[in-house]
Amino acid sequence: MKNILFSILLLISAPGGLLAQLHVAGSTLAIKSGAVLYSTGDVTTAGSAILDNGGTLITPSSIKNAEMATMQGNGQYTLQDDWINSANFDAGTSTVTFGGGDQ
Repeated sequence: MKNILFSILLLISAPGGLLAQLHVAGSTLAIKSGAVLYSTGDVTTAGSAILDNGGTLITPSSIKNAEMATMQGNGQYTLQDDWINSANFDAGTSTVTFGGGDQ
């Protein structure tokens, strides 16, 4: 119980908040239709990971699809930095929107 309380207090007192990264490695992450997943940091898939996006994935940072990972589905990807795809991207009817630094 003390560890949980300490962790909560640490998160609350962090100056400016903490950046959240989304790293999917060797597992499957499904974003269902109508759902929105927001990451304040980079989004990375690696290993044998599958990111099945049927909803919306938003980050003000980069999206990196690496190694043997797969990004698939019919969802929306919105990012402001780099899109790095060195693995499998089965786009379906997906759309990718680059917001740039001004948004």
